[in-house]
Amino acid sequence: MYSILIWVVAVLIASLDVIIFFGSKSLFSRVFVLSTFLTALWSAAQGFFIAANLAASALFIVKLQHFLGIVISLGFLYFSLTYPDDKKPDRKLIPLFAGIGCLFFFLYFFTNTLIADVFPFDGIQRWGWEFGPLQRLFDVTFYGLWLGVLVNIYRRWKHSQNTLQRTNLRYMFWGLLSGIIPPAILNVFLPGIGYFRLNWIGPIGSVIWIYFIGYSIIKYRQMNVRAFTAEVLAVSMTALMFINIFTNIPLGIYGRALLFLAFAVLAYFLIRNIVTVSVQREELADLTQNLQQKVDAQTKEIRRAYEVEKRARVELQQLNQNKNDFIIITQHHLRTPLAQIRWYTDSIATGLYGIVSDELGTVISHINGASEKLIKTLNNFLNIAQMKIGMKFLTIGPVDVQPIINAILFELSPHINKKHISVTVSGVNANWPLVRADAERIKEALAILIDNAVVYNTGGGNIAIEAEKQRNMFLLHISNTGLSLNSEESARLFKQSFFRTKEAKRVNPTGMGVGLLVVKTIIEAHKGSLALESSEGERTRFVISLPLGG
Repeated sequence: MYSILIWVVAVLIASLDVIIFFGSKSLFSRVFVLSTFLTALWSAAQGFFIAANLAASALFIVKLQHFLGIVISLGFLYFSLTYPDDKKPDRKLIPLFAGIGCLFFFLYFFTNTLIADVFPFDGIQRWGWEFGPLQRLFDVTFYGLWLGVLVNIYRRWKHSQNTLQRTNLRYMFWGLLSGIIPPAILNVFLPGIGYFRLNWIGPIGSVIWIYFIGYSIIKYRQMNVRAFTAEVLAVSMTALMFINIFTNIPLGIYGRALLFLAFAVLAYFLIRNIVTVSVQREELADLTQNLQQKVDAQTKEIRRAYEVEKRARVELQQLNQNKNDFIIITQHHLRTPLAQIRWYTDSIATGLYGIVSDELGTVISHINGASEKLIKTLNNFLNIAQMKIGMKFLTIGPVDVQPIINAILFELSPHINKKHISVTVSGVNANWPLVRADAERIKEALAILIDNAVVYNTGGGNIAIEAEKQRNMFLLHISNTGLSLNSEESARLFKQSFFRTKEAKRVNPTGMGVGLLVVKTIIEAHKGSLALESSEGERTRFVISLPLGG
């Protein structure tokens, strides 16, 4: 009778294995299934041990049980190292685990150093056993392995940040603890001090462990197992019917009533699941139909939006063409009148149309200055626009930058001397390397940068121009004292057109903030780059990069 009860527990454990095996494909679930399957074999062996009539059979079974106890402990320790992250532990542990298993297999089945013999006594369990000289080796190994299992699970429980994961780890910890306490006391500790009469209760105590794990599977998808109450009940009832094939237990009125109740509960959950699935299918069908309607409606909206976007794109292309046409017209209708104004004022200033008084000369000088600024601004805008639309072709050739810089400094010398600015020009050697560039456009870009270095400089300040060769690029560093930019202003400098700082507006109110944009456009058209290398304290440094060319 007690053997049958123990076998029922073994079958229930095996049933739990079936649910986990088909409900999850993870590594830790496979290790868990293997370990619990060995636990079911250990429980079944206990039933055979109680029913054994021969001392030889009892001795073999008790050795097998103790050996399975070590193997099960190793299995759960490996499980605790993989759960819940599903990562394989260090490969060095595999030979260690295999070595421990082989050692105990040899000691149990080829020596009498752990269990020497069995002896009969009266009681439910008919047999006790005598330990060999290495009895404590099993005890230390068994308790040590399970201490490692519980410590690993507990640490993961306390350190996990995932709520569901923490819940599953908590149930796993208490489930393993409740499952190991009965056999640890009744099958290891008490026999170790010579008390064998309660040995048969150890496997039955696993029912508590089955409850913990089964409940967490149904409620919280323990180990990612997909299972429902009806599935668990169905497997359990199948297991019980399997046991009933090999036993002949008179159930009586209460037993038959309990069996009917169990099947009624199973039928209830199965019917509820069927109804739930049916309702979900109907809802899914309605959702699919509504979704299709929504997709159709959204498709129409997308098509309308596409047509609007298509018309807008055509209009933008037309506007872009109009802009290009406007630039071409502006080039002719603005530059020509400005050139004529400049020519007439120069003619008047030279006395072509009569003697010019001092007052008139001053006015003509102002007109020349204003027209020169206007021409300069117009050229800046046209340079940017023409290069961006690809109208202005560059005449690329080998260019020596050094004489261009000298010419610019000569042209700006009156302003430089007026502000008492010192200028230093240095390079890699006496002869700077040639660059591939359009000499006229590069002069425009460098003139803007050096002019800014003069305009925004302080009285008595300095300008440093330094050339450098770096691989296949020519670098020109232009730095000056005076205004500096903070990090926010530096970030906006090349991203926003017409950007000027408050300090720049104070120093030069007539500036438009397009100079650096012109420089950047020209340099990038040459496959080069312009960067603000630093702007700290009272000094600003720009770096121009141009490709080398002979």
